[in-house]
Amino acid sequence: MVFPSRTDTFGLVILESLACGTPVAAYPVAGPIDVIGNSAAGVMHEDLRVACMEALKISRTAARAHAETFSWTDASLQFLSALQQINPQAAGEGSPVQALTVGK
Repeated sequence: MVFPSRTDTFGLVILESLACGTPVAAYPVAGPIDVIGNSAAGVMHEDLRVACMEALKISRTAARAHAETFSWTDASLQFLSALQQINPQAAGEGSPVQALTVGK
């Protein structure tokens, strides 16, 4: 999948593609960096043609395996942690943060 955006803030479309086993070619900007990182699931390059040609060499299994390292629980905990920095009481007894971390 070619992801030509330079402005996407996270890259949920990238993650959805990886979850389908589709390697990704993208610019090295925030969203792709957050999702692809240093994994072997995609290729980031300023020249999308170069990224595309390299992404064709990536196995669908590697793409899918990388997608499976993400979870809604982890994303929620990261978000709630940021909220806690704004309001430390947000992690108190009965809070969403406490409810999510009990099962971990």
